[in-house]
Amino acid sequence: MDHGCCSEGISKLDLSVFTSVKRIEIGNGCCHSVTEVVIIGLPCVEVIRIGDSSFTMQEEEEDFQPLRFLLKDCKQLRELKSGHSSFNSFTECIIEDTPSLETIKLGDVSFSLSSGCFMYSDLQLRSPSVCLLSR
Repeated sequence: MDHGCCSEGISKLDLSVFTSVKRIEIGNGCCHSVTEVVIIGLPCVEVIRIGDSSFTMQEEEEDFQPLRFLLKDCKQLRELKSGHSSFNSFTECIIEDTPSLETIKLGDVSFSLSSGCFMYSDLQLRSPSVCLLSR
């Protein structure tokens, strides 16, 4: 997805139907109205990359409803990277059953004191093979 894609009218982005995709890339400034991202059961996906300031609710839209990122059952996933301030208002980040996951990078801490990602969320990591987390 390119810059600004899915910025209006879509509240749930379910990528689970793309069962043969190997790579998911979403650009900068995308999906501002999305309140739930679902990536479940993609047996071939190896890389997920999200650009800066994507999946960010506009201030006037924020009403602290649950905003969820669900990543489950992606056995070949090796890398999950999200740019600065993406998912900034999301309240849930669940990563589960991703045994090949080697890298998780949320934001760029050199950009500021905070990555700006998942600022209102606890990270739930339910994949015992992942031993290094950088935020």
